[in-house]
Amino acid sequence: NKFIIDTLSEFVTPYPGPRSVLILDNCTIHHNDVFKEIMDQLQCVVLFLPRYTPMLNVVEYTFRDVKAKECGKRTYGELQGLLSLRESIESLKNKDYSKVFKQIGYV
Repeated sequence: NKFIIDTLSEFVTPYPGPRSVLILDNCTIHHNDVFKEIMDQLQCVVLFLPRYTPMLNVVEYTFRDVKAKECGKRTYGELQGLLSLRESIESLKNKDYSKVFKQIGYV
């Protein structure tokens, strides 16, 4: 719980300020009472995406891009696989997803 509070408190501000609304998927952890209590403490508004709408979940576009990078590689072994995955994720760190945000109506 402390990790969540410490991590999120760096990125969110109390509502109605900027970065005060979190849009989350329906992952089980997002629906537990502790998470809800933490969001209340941080005075954030939490909205949930409708179920089965991956096209509205920006992280799905990142997963797609990572998968595309990884599929072309021939990596074997757990360590090599993890290093390769890290490299693919790092390469997308500065990718501009603003078109995705516009496309799905967030901007």
